[in-house]
Amino acid sequence: MKNFLIVVMLNIATYSFAQYGVTSYGTNASISGNFNSFFGEAAGGPYSSNSSFVGYYAGDRDTGGGSTFIGAYSGTYNRYGQYNTFLGSRSGYNNDFGGYNLFLGSYSGHNNVSGNNNVFIGYKSGYSETSSNKLYIENSDSTIPLIYGKFDTDQIGLNTINIPLGYTLAVKDKIITEELRVRTYANWPDHVFENDYKLPDLTEVEKHIQTNGHLKDIPSAKNVRDNGFLIGDMNSRLLKKIEELTLYTIAQQKALDEQKQKNKELEHRLLLLEALVQSKNKKK
Repeated sequence: MKNFLIVVMLNIATYSFAQYGVTSYGTNASISGNFNSFFGEAAGGPYSSNSSFVGYYAGDRDTGGGSTFIGAYSGTYNRYGQYNTFLGSRSGYNNDFGGYNLFLGSYSGHNNVSGNNNVFIGYKSGYSETSSNKLYIENSDSTIPLIYGKFDTDQIGLNTINIPLGYTLAVKDKIITEELRVRTYANWPDHVFENDYKLPDLTEVEKHIQTNGHLKDIPSAKNVRDNGFLIGDMNSRLLKKIEELTLYTIAQQKALDEQKQKNKELEHRLLLLEALVQSKNKKK
């Protein structure tokens, strides 16, 4: 056993100095390139540099540099891709030209050939994705991952890959949150309480409702169904209507108070008249 270990160590030492800084062990493992570590049968490519490949046929055809492949058949068909990190059996299996990718999980990024700057996390994550600058966090080969992202546009999708232009986050179905804060919304309707604000006449309001079926400046039900609405914008519109309603209520209360005062005055005058009538009747 001691002699066997000595032979193994001598072989490793021989492989280690075949090129500059190359450490290699395994049947047909490459001893080419510079500053490489290759462990496993047929691990390592013919012209790799600054790379570490561990596993059966890991990086078998690699001619690039700066990559780390760990797992059987990881990066097997990679030839020109550089600075890739593939962890898991058959991760990045078909990658050829793609560079700067991070694939974590068996079969992750399996069919990527030339995509760059991707991050795939999970078993079979990004299995069929072939483009660049994508994020997949998923535990299957689904094309609609739990978390999807576009690094080039800084966009994130949860259970969806459809993120409209101009939006940072898209979520499929419902969400629940303990708090939601909308910041720096410019069109807050405090101007309704300014002295020069022209409060719509209630007759005009009634006419608009009868004609259109909804309040002025508030989208119709059909419009909301078709286009949705912006939370900040809708809150501003609703607050404006509440403020207008408050002014209507204040005006109505003033009118009621004036009417009450008039009623009191009329009641007082009526009592005086009744007293006068009773006094005259007694004199007869």
